[in-house]
Amino acid sequence: MAKMSSYTISRDYGFAPNPFWGYCTLATCKPKIRGFSVIGDYVVGFGGKDTGKHNKLIFVMRVEEILSFDEYWFDERFIIKKPNIYGSLKVQYGDNIYHKDENGTWNQLIGHHMVLCQ
Repeated sequence: MAKMSSYTISRDYGFAPNPFWGYCTLATCKPKIRGFSVIGDYVVGFGGKDTGKHNKLIFVMRVEEILSFDEYWFDERFIIKKPNIYGSLKVQYGDNIYHKDENGTWNQLIGHHMVLCQ
């Protein structure tokens, strides 16, 4: 039986979840939801108090596929979700940011989340 997970979106910029390019993805933040969800589950997001959409439903998505970070990184469908801080806002908020290099070391692309924190 499908379960439902929910969370409050503190900043609604399209990073987590990322609804762009034909797929609504949750590849960052919310490690518990990502770790325990299975295909068929639902994830629901509500606006946080600073979003101007406090307690309002922002999205509902059904889990249709689960990929590792590396599978997501190399999948042709999601190349466009790699952030480019010099691109449009849609491109800046890409969530395809994690991958391992040839030595097995984790790498993270620079994206809006790093620029805003500096």
